[in-house]
Amino acid sequence: MSEPPYDPFDWARAEANRLRQLSRDQSVVGEPGYPRLATKAKPRLAAALDFLRRNDGGGEFYRLANDGDKSKMAEQYLLDVADVLDQYVAAVESGMASSLPYEVRARVDAATDLMEQVALLLNERDVHPGAPIMLAGAALEAALRSLWEQAGSPSLAGKPGINSYSTALQTAGKLDRQDAKDVTAWSGLRNDAAHGHFDLLDAPRARLMADGINLFMQRRAPRG
Repeated sequence: MSEPPYDPFDWARAEANRLRQLSRDQSVVGEPGYPRLATKAKPRLAAALDFLRRNDGGGEFYRLANDGDKSKMAEQYLLDVADVLDQYVAAVESGMASSLPYEVRARVDAATDLMEQVALLLNERDVHPGAPIMLAGAALEAALRSLWEQAGSPSLAGKPGINSYSTALQTAGKLDRQDAKDVTAWSGLRNDAAHGHFDLLDAPRARLMADGINLFMQRRAPRG
């Protein structure tokens, strides 16, 4: 029997409850004061903070949990972190915070920024099409990696890169055959630019690649 899919919000709620249970166990929390948390409690607290770091990034929820009042009783600090976990889940479910892990959001933002630069380069007459093609390839790789990370980082065949991400995503059912075919074609153009095969590149191909990647990102890039 296969295991149920991992739900980060279910985990966060359960973790908040575990922290509250720990706060009532004096053999776990030890003496008053955050630095005196017993060894048994520290992994639970570390897991909660790592969840917020990864999902909220440098946001306010992570700062509230990580920079709490450490002069409080140890059990009160555990209760405070549990409350922050619950507040984060409630904020995401109400649409007030992002449900995407910070790393995924950062890569999507980076890919979007790169494609904006591609558009600028395509309008510069003195810029060789190889330049926007290289940047578009970098944006594509960032977008694919964000999809790969959101899919749970399935196994890669070979080194991380456009084609290995595409293959892993297709195997995981996250890309269809046409997507994979388009990605292969864009990867080929990027490789031509990277290896100096400039005679194979021109402005129409660069624009077609940019338009295709922009559409791909609109349809496939993680959102939340």
